[in-house]
Amino acid sequence: MPAISVQLYTVRNFLQTPEDVAESLKKIRAIGYRFVEVSSLEHVPAPEIKSMLDDAGLQVSAIHFDFEPLLTNLEICLEQCRILGTKNIILVMMPQAYAQQGRAGFQRFIDEASPLCEKVRAAGFTISYHNHNYEFTRFDGRPALEWIFEATASHHLGVEIDTHWIQMGGGDPVAWIRKVAGRMNSVHLKDFTVDMWAPIFAEVGQGNLNWNEIIPACHETAWSGSSSSRTNAAATRSRA
Repeated sequence: MPAISVQLYTVRNFLQTPEDVAESLKKIRAIGYRFVEVSSLEHVPAPEIKSMLDDAGLQVSAIHFDFEPLLTNLEICLEQCRILGTKNIILVMMPQAYAQQGRAGFQRFIDEASPLCEKVRAAGFTISYHNHNYEFTRFDGRPALEWIFEATASHHLGVEIDTHWIQMGGGDPVAWIRKVAGRMNSVHLKDFTVDMWAPIFAEVGQGNLNWNEIIPACHETAWSGSSSSRTNAAATRSRA
């Protein structure tokens, strides 16, 4: 069965102090969740987070990291994973500064990410890419996200599909889930709707995404193995 997790970025406003973190983790467990995807806890040392998780009765399904610390301090990131008890790393996003450089910036990301992925795999961990909408910038008639995934396939970069951002980029979440079959280690289930002209987040099931097809597609592709995880980041207006 997949691990249904809370992405902690969703509740980041309630994680401002160590005391807030401890209380929020206990509330998450009381709701019924057993797993969290760690994010927005850079202000709390990993050993303290681990103690709080243990006290709350929670486990970690994955940890989100920005690209820069993975490139410059990989061993520190891996040690945080070891302390928190997960082998699953999520690369939050390609730096926006790279995306602003156009095709050259996307190629720079691929060139730097590929050896990073091989190092992560050699250390016994997995690394997956979490998409946003700007990867749907098109080059030669194709979205850049397709180019990223094709170029890194042999370098062990997995996929964390974010349903909201796929939809916001103009893509079909179901089609993309099927496109990355075998590489999707986790998925962010986030809904999408509009307020007049503005695209906005919605609670899962309260927006316009086709969950009757999204959920079966996940089960048919990524969730058949025991190591797969599912993450839930439902109602947030953030970039997560």
